[in-house]
Amino acid sequence: MSEYCVTMTSKPSFPLKTVAVAFSSATISATCSTCLFQPFDLIKTRLQTAANMKRLAYIAAPSNAPTSMMGTMVYVIRNESYRGLWKGTTPSMFRSVPSIALYFTTLHSMASLIGKKTSDLSVAESFSIGLAARSCVGIGFLPFTVIKARYESGIFEYRGVMKAILSIWKTEGGRGLYGGLTATLLRDAPFSGLYLAFYIQGKRLMNSLLGTEKLPSQCNLPCGVAAGILASGITQPADVVKTRLQTRVAHSLTTRQVFMDIMTVSLVVV
Repeated sequence: MSEYCVTMTSKPSFPLKTVAVAFSSATISATCSTCLFQPFDLIKTRLQTAANMKRLAYIAAPSNAPTSMMGTMVYVIRNESYRGLWKGTTPSMFRSVPSIALYFTTLHSMASLIGKKTSDLSVAESFSIGLAARSCVGIGFLPFTVIKARYESGIFEYRGVMKAILSIWKTEGGRGLYGGLTATLLRDAPFSGLYLAFYIQGKRLMNSLLGTEKLPSQCNLPCGVAAGILASGITQPADVVKTRLQTRVAHSLTTRQVFMDIMTVSLVVV
C-alpha cells in the first residue's frame, strides 16, 4: 500500500524532463517506503503462509508459529532479533524501486497519450491506466516478487538474491521464477487500477469539501492511505493465494485449486 503513496501530478505534454522527474521521485519514494514498511510486509507474508501449511503441501513451518500480527512480530524478534523484521529487504529493493519507478513513468506516459493530467482522469480511465501500467511492469519483475516472498516466509534459506535466482532456476526452472503469475496479476493489476481510481476520486472529494481547486500537499497522505486500504481489502484474497503459490516448491496446484482449498478449509473451521 505504502509504495503507491506518491503525489501524482503531470502535464498533458510529456517532455524528457517530466519523465526524469517522475522516475526519480518514484525511485526515492519507493526506497524510503520499502525500508520503512518492510517489517509489515514480512509479517503479512508470515501470516499468509502460516495457515494450512501441511494441507497445501508447504515445507514444514514451526508448529508454534503465531497467527496474529502482534504475535508474529514478537515471535520474529525473539527468534530472529529485530533485524529479522527487515528480512527480505534486498529482494524488496530489487523489486520495488525499479518497478515502482517504471510504473509511475508508464502511468504518466499513458495519461499524456490521451492528453490528460492524471488528476483529470475519469474513474474508468484511471482504473484502466493503472491496471495496464502495473500489468506491464509486474510481469517483468515477478521473479523478484517470488524471491521476496520466499525470503520473508522464513521457510527458505537463500544466500543472496542472485543465488536464489540460480537455485530456483536449477531446481524448478522458469516456472518457479514465475510462480503465481496469474494470482499476481489478479492482485497487482486490479490493486493499482483501484488505488489510482480511489486516490483521484478521494482528492476530488477533498477539494469539494475544502472548497478549493488545488488540494494542500498534506492532504495527499490521507487520500493515499484511504485508497490503499480500500484497494488492499478488495484484492486481499488474490494476495493470499499469490503468496502461498510463490512459497511452494511443488507447483502442481493452480491458482483456482489453491483458492478453492483455502475456501474449503475456511468453511470447515467455521
